[in-house]
Amino acid sequence: MGGAKLAKADGTTWLVAQPTAGEFVCHSGICTHEGCPLTQVVNDEGVCNCHGSRFDANNGAVLQGPATKALPKQSIQVSGTNIILG
Repeated sequence: MGGAKLAKADGTTWLVAQPTAGEFVCHSGICTHEGCPLTQVVNDEGVCNCHGSRFDANNGAVLQGPATKALPKQSIQVSGTNIILG
């Protein structure tokens, strides 16, 4: 709970977070500035090392530019210990 990770699935990068117990959210892990994949998560922030943009892992909001658009949300399903895109 309260953490986030980058994951690879369907040939792309995803930013997955657990804001509260039993709640999971997923956003695209591709920076909305110039399309670079996010490279790390620091303090629940997805970080793009291409140009320094940072995104809130819980809601995809831009925390630091140059990106100006939030990360698109991805619907997911939780099945046991698996998170399934869709």
